[in-house]
Amino acid sequence: MGEAIQIGARYVLALSIKDLANYKSLDKISVCEIVSNCGAGRQTFYNHFNNKYDLINWIYESSTRSIRNKFFCNEKWDKVIGMLLLHIKENQPFYVNAFNNEEKDIFINFVIKNTSDAYKKLIKRRVGEKTLSDELAFAIDFYSYSAVYSAKRWSEKKMIEPPECLANKIYKNMPPELRKWL
Repeated sequence: MGEAIQIGARYVLALSIKDLANYKSLDKISVCEIVSNCGAGRQTFYNHFNNKYDLINWIYESSTRSIRNKFFCNEKWDKVIGMLLLHIKENQPFYVNAFNNEEKDIFINFVIKNTSDAYKKLIKRRVGEKTLSDELAFAIDFYSYSAVYSAKRWSEKKMIEPPECLANKIYKNMPPELRKWL
């Protein structure tokens, strides 16, 4: 029961910051505003998150987990990319705000690491190795960076291009070293 309450509190705080992000820049939103908006106390916030960027990263990680898990269940990677981009588009005000706030590197670096770690985990499993070659690790990091910045640029252009079209472009530009494993 205690775990359910903790998860519930996290979701309430997440909904609060997402609501505020509809009309205010994330870098201008304070922890006081987040808790006031949802009726929680500051201590509740700090019981779950270190700061608002920790909350923002948690929102991305928790809300995309089920999509990313499809990647590990042999769903085609271009389809998974498309689902992730569709999720971002469905939550456009929040993600445009997250990609473009003054402290944007915190969020972008989190998403790049999250993406890179997912690729590495899957490829290690498929290769049957505990470590990856330097060349493959570089290709993963390079591709993760490129894919995330492509999504950021897409968000800056108001997400006019359909998510599946951008997903296809991202997939087609995957380094050959990765494509054979994904």
